[in-house]
Amino acid sequence: TKTGDTGVQWSDAETADFYSIYPSSASTKLEVSGEGVTTTLHVDPTQFASTSTKNNGTSDYFYAQPAEMGNVVMYAKTAGVTNGSTVELHYTPFSTVLEFEIKAPSTNTGTQKSEITIQSLTLTAPTGTTIAGDFNFNFDGPSITPATTGGSNAITMHFLDNNQYTTVLSTTKTTLKAKMCLMPISGVETIKDWTIAVNTSAGTFSKTLTETDKDGKRTDLIAGQVHKIKLPTLSYSSQEWKYDLKNWI
Repeated sequence: TKTGDTGVQWSDAETADFYSIYPSSASTKLEVSGEGVTTTLHVDPTQFASTSTKNNGTSDYFYAQPAEMGNVVMYAKTAGVTNGSTVELHYTPFSTVLEFEIKAPSTNTGTQKSEITIQSLTLTAPTGTTIAGDFNFNFDGPSITPATTGGSNAITMHFLDNNQYTTVLSTTKTTLKAKMCLMPISGVETIKDWTIAVNTSAGTFSKTLTETDKDGKRTDLIAGQVHKIKLPTLSYSSQEWKYDLKNWI
């Protein structure tokens, strides 16, 4: 029970269990469900990420942190805390993070332009797979299930550079790295048949992902981990991916 400035009031029990979820808002409620504890989370299907410039030791590149930290889920649970003692909550990342690397050619020839504007990136899961919207989170496991209505199988991330929702890649700054957070849905193990589309000033580039990468490793989605996806180089002239195995996942 929250008791004003005094904080949380203990009961008469010798021990208590504590649960916490990030992010939270005024509408966030943790509820006892059977012998477990649940809450409701939300992931926005449209997100906006600010970009900054970093250097990898040889060249500058754009880097976008996860779009809006409200979509990054962490949880903590500590059982059997002795009455009146300090409560230690250790947070564990839960979101699945995809880090995309979008690359434009470092040189331009023929009809290629000297720069290309990256406007947005859309990740689309197969129909029936919900990756945005409202979710029911259960601390036991933990596990998550989509709400029955209002879900989306796609997340679109827009890039903000110099207060404009565009990021310009050129021969001097050829790479954009961006992280997208989504819920690790129960029963969805790989990103097979998921589509990545990059909307640019030269057109929309898209690829459908496969069950294994170029080295034969399964493209499993694992909760709390970062999965790096290096896309093929964008081709200005053909408005298609410039396919090369070394540029794939």
